[in-house]
Amino acid sequence: MDDVTYSLLIEVLTRHDSRFAVRVKHEVVNKNKGEKKELRHRMLVHPDIGGKRRHIPVRYDGDEELIGVRSLKAIVRRFDLPTGIFSDAVGSDSDSQS
Repeated sequence: MDDVTYSLLIEVLTRHDSRFAVRVKHEVVNKNKGEKKELRHRMLVHPDIGGKRRHIPVRYDGDEELIGVRSLKAIVRRFDLPTGIFSDAVGSDSDSQS
């Protein structure tokens, strides 16, 4: 499994199940000496995984933001996705660009 872009992540999830949704979450964090930094996260939400609503935050700095392997594995676990879902998408995406 390799890193994937945020846009590809959303594409794969919605192709797998159209009920996936993205919610925007903005946080302002107080840093040392009164500095403030805005952290942008998007919340991936699914209304019914094993009878429960599930969600997970994902860092967002633009559609080309790379989502790391550890985050992808956490997404697979949280939403009970097939283990090769992102590997298959990366392979088919690079084939279509050739």
